[in-house]
Amino acid sequence: MSRYELLYIIPATYAETELTPVIDAITKQLTELGCTISRNEMVGKIKLTYPVENVRYGYYILVDLDLEAAKIKAVNDMLRLHSEVLRHSLMVKEQKAKPVFKLQAMEEIDRDAPRRSESTDRAERETRQRQGAGAAKPADKKVEVDMADVEKNIDKILEGKIV
Repeated sequence: MSRYELLYIIPATYAETELTPVIDAITKQLTELGCTISRNEMVGKIKLTYPVENVRYGYYILVDLDLEAAKIKAVNDMLRLHSEVLRHSLMVKEQKAKPVFKLQAMEEIDRDAPRRSESTDRAERETRQRQGAGAAKPADKKVEVDMADVEKNIDKILEGKIV
């Protein structure tokens, strides 16, 4: 059995009180397919990047499960055919990677690295200042943007009101 991570989205057209039975039904179907669930957590209500079936917000549910590789197709089919699931993603959950270097080895590499002299650093800074003196810096042209206006304009564009 391998460890998998399942993320599925339920449309926000459901109220939060109606959400629990839907999650329980999906969990029950997963256990019937032979999944051993170690975590079943609702991440929260999040705005979708683009509308899916005219739905703009969805509840994201994250599930860690153990599953035999032969049953992956059955799980994908079950979630694809489930009427309450907008989208889902089933991925292999990677185990924590072992460090390649030990900390002591990294310290030795840092200690052996050649040091730059202060005069070299000063010369490079002066050269950069001379080269950049004539050009306007992007930091000089800061414009404040209201994110609420940006979101409204994006919504209008996605609804087709602005071309």
